[in-house]
Amino acid sequence: LASMGGVRRGIAVPLSEHQPLATHAFAEQLAALRRLGCQLPVEVWEAGDELSAGSREMLSRLEGVRVRNLDDYLPNARNWRGFQIKGAIPRFTAFDELLVADADIVFASK
Repeated sequence: LASMGGVRRGIAVPLSEHQPLATHAFAEQLAALRRLGCQLPVEVWEAGDELSAGSREMLSRLEGVRVRNLDDYLPNARNWRGFQIKGAIPRFTAFDELLVADADIVFASK
């Protein structure tokens, strides 16, 4: 459940286009997660301009996904890149409880 007893739960994913096809791979894995029945909201995080405008737009159209930028919260966020921003996500996320996952994670069910 995304919200249980007033607690907002979700998934946060740092994403960067420094890895080829990262945004498309993430979108495919998110679709797999949705097919497994998980409807938790997702925050996709970047620092600075790690995602192209086209990727931001594509990700924003995915149901339950919000694209967020560490630049909106830290004056020197561009010094952080890719996986490094995982350390800042818990401070600035909208979720009370979150799962921080890499973009290349594979969601599966037994």
